[in-house]
Amino acid sequence: MASQIKKNKATGSKGKPARAIAFHAESEDGEEHVVGIGNLRVMLFNDSGSWFAQGLEIDYFAEGTSLEDVKDRFRNGLVATIDYHLKLYGDIGGVLQVAPPEVWKEFLSGTVSLKRYSQVSLHERQEDALSILPFAGVDFYEKAAA
Repeated sequence: MASQIKKNKATGSKGKPARAIAFHAESEDGEEHVVGIGNLRVMLFNDSGSWFAQGLEIDYFAEGTSLEDVKDRFRNGLVATIDYHLKLYGDIGGVLQVAPPEVWKEFLSGTVSLKRYSQVSLHERQEDALSILPFAGVDFYEKAAA
């Protein structure tokens, strides 16, 4: 697959080596896309028995019935959202929006523990099925119990 690399970086805290990064490469014919998301910070919290996951560098949100369920829903939903943006717009620019200020305020309050998330996914325009490549580096932020 010949490719053009399009890089988009989200700024992290100064002095921290693990900044969030996103890349998008596509084949010359535009039929295959590889998208990588690295060091994405995700805040996790439980509210009235339901679990929630909110991306910080990417304004993406998922809800689940357990901690593992919400992590799985976040991962799978983000891949599906990226796939949708690629099919609709041909790029991932629309996905790369930071979370709203109120989410950052909650995160910066210091009541969460550090977790990070990274993924690489392959998206083919001709098929709806996704082949997800292995990923590592999952770091979620879990809100401390009140």
